[in-house]
Amino acid sequence: MPYVIVFNHLPRTAGLTLTTLLATWRHVTLDYQSDDSEHARNSWLARPLHLDQLAPGSALVGHYTGAGRLSARYPHIFDDARFRLVTFLRDPWATALSALGSSAGQHLLAARAPAEAAMSLAGAFAK
Repeated sequence: MPYVIVFNHLPRTAGLTLTTLLATWRHVTLDYQSDDSEHARNSWLARPLHLDQLAPGSALVGHYTGAGRLSARYPHIFDDARFRLVTFLRDPWATALSALGSSAGQHLLAARAPAEAAMSLAGAFAK
């Protein structure tokens, strides 16, 4: 396969499942920020990967994250035939309920009522 698969995904939308599957067929390069801190985000944003170093037949995997949108991080991949972009969409309500079960969701639940926490997440994913 002469192209590089770019799989960017929203959290809670089959990221781990597809990454595991891709890794059985291809070399996978992960492009995630190291943690949720502002320092980690700024460091990640300041250092995009050199995509010309990705071998044909490999895969690049990361999250859609606020200011780190794929179109801002790697704008040229949309016009480069070497790349194939893949993502999944999920019902925002199902995504929010799944996120509430994660460790980040548990922190949100500690600070808000369950209905308010779920609605704030559903709204974020719907956008």
